[in-house]
Amino acid sequence: LKTSVGNKMYNYLEAGLPIIMTNELQAMAEIVKKDKLGICINYEDIKELKNILSKLNYKKLQKNVKIVQKELSINNLIKELEIFYKKVAESKNRKFLDSLAK
Repeated sequence: LKTSVGNKMYNYLEAGLPIIMTNELQAMAEIVKKDKLGICINYEDIKELKNILSKLNYKKLQKNVKIVQKELSINNLIKELEIFYKKVAESKNRKFLDSLAK
């Protein structure tokens, strides 16, 4: 679980919602903490969740989510994937054409 990044986190971001994450999911918790997208707690602190949430600036978290939402939107990621696959295809085509020339 150190490097797992689940879809649910991205669903919350797409919906514009701050995230409540466990520290045990380290990769996702790192993103949430780095970009201040919500809170990360330990399982043993779940009983204190109401108290923890009452101390948060929800509007600030929403603002941070909106900023990252644009960066990580599926449209941006699809564009990056298209560029990546185009480069891969061009690279393979060059290698293929080079092999024919030999």
